[in-house]
Amino acid sequence: MWECMISETRKGRLGKHRKPKESDPASPRRHLPLEIQGGGIRRDRTSQLEKIRAAGMQKSRRQHDQTAAEKGQMLSQHYSQASQDIASLASRLAQHNGLRQFSATFSSRAPPLELRMLLPELEASIELLLSSLANCTEQLEAMEVPSESRLAELKQTVCLYLRSEYEEATDTFKEQRGPRLCCRVWYKRTND
Repeated sequence: MWECMISETRKGRLGKHRKPKESDPASPRRHLPLEIQGGGIRRDRTSQLEKIRAAGMQKSRRQHDQTAAEKGQMLSQHYSQASQDIASLASRLAQHNGLRQFSATFSSRAPPLELRMLLPELEASIELLLSSLANCTEQLEAMEVPSESRLAELKQTVCLYLRSEYEEATDTFKEQRGPRLCCRVWYKRTND
């Protein structure tokens, strides 16, 4: 009988004395990062190093994403400022053109005092808006973004748009100022 028990144990048929399998969740060998080598125990550090590398890569990705997000936000701020400048510039140029039309229509009549007082302030505000628009464009062009990113393409498109709007507004303002307004001529005649 004793021999029968020993043979059953060797074959792995008894529950108490069986060897744990690798797939068994209670197996102590399943997650042991230990390796018996020579006279001592050596830990397997591969999994630890992989975790450290993965954490470092995630950190660098987060930093890259943050800088890209910051640059995208800065691009958005410059664009919104330039859009406001363009809208204000269009309004002021329309006012300036209205003064020019009034002077052309009523060339023999002296313009009202309000129009004469408005003209220098209006031209100064147009010049200020033109310089603000040029400044926004220069800041956008100076912004550094990765050349392979979508942000670089967006930056290039926005800069091209702002440059064309600036040139168009400058040409319009020069055209409106070219033939001197009758308000100025009349103002000079009355002050001489």
